[in-house]
Amino acid sequence: MADAKMKCVTLRPPDFSVPIDELKSAVSKNTRAILINTPHNPTGKMFTREELEVIASLCIENDVLVFTDEVYDKLAFEMDHISMASLPGMYERTVTLNSLGKTFSLTGWKIGWAIAPPHLTWGVRQAHSFLTFATSTPMQYAAAAALRAPDSYYEELKRDFGKKEGYFGRGVEGGRFYGNVDSLRGLGTPSGSCRPKDGTSGSEEPEISHSSRGRRICCAAGGILPEKKTKDVKRTTEGLV
Repeated sequence: MADAKMKCVTLRPPDFSVPIDELKSAVSKNTRAILINTPHNPTGKMFTREELEVIASLCIENDVLVFTDEVYDKLAFEMDHISMASLPGMYERTVTLNSLGKTFSLTGWKIGWAIAPPHLTWGVRQAHSFLTFATSTPMQYAAAAALRAPDSYYEELKRDFGKKEGYFGRGVEGGRFYGNVDSLRGLGTPSGSCRPKDGTSGSEEPEISHSSRGRRICCAAGGILPEKKTKDVKRTTEGLV
């Protein structure tokens, strides 16, 4: 819509840290905005305060806006989520995006929101008029009710995710999944992760072990596939994974 020229700065394994020098070389006085996603999908990377401060200083120095996708902010397990808008001098140049879908498992509702000062929300509303325009009124009332959930809801949410990872880990160890799990290892970083890990999420279930690397997995809705089904799944997914 804006006919903008995109410059991508890649987060690379094993720790997916922000390549500061590469980022600095990509930002100039011609840069209009920076888009970031923290906690990051799919790596689980959470931007550290130091990384966010570098981005903030570049934005202030070059008069750049920030659009930050923080839809996984309630699924932080190893460190507290830091919102870009909370840094000094950044609220007035940041559009914070969030969603009902991830935190409340209601992705089909397609309800989200943007938080920004009035001079930025004006532009958001203009773009929105040509995209979604509106959503179901009853669902908006339900969303408002969901956002009043107590802190105990978010604590239980993280415990549930920890248990589910344990189930998944045991399924992989049993060799009953197909796919590529190389990307599953190393999702956590020394500075934090939004991926549940044993001992940090309240789960007593084991995490995926190193012996799972390189196996082929295929997540099927409804649970772990029995051994006798795996050959058929492999045949149907060989061209997909």
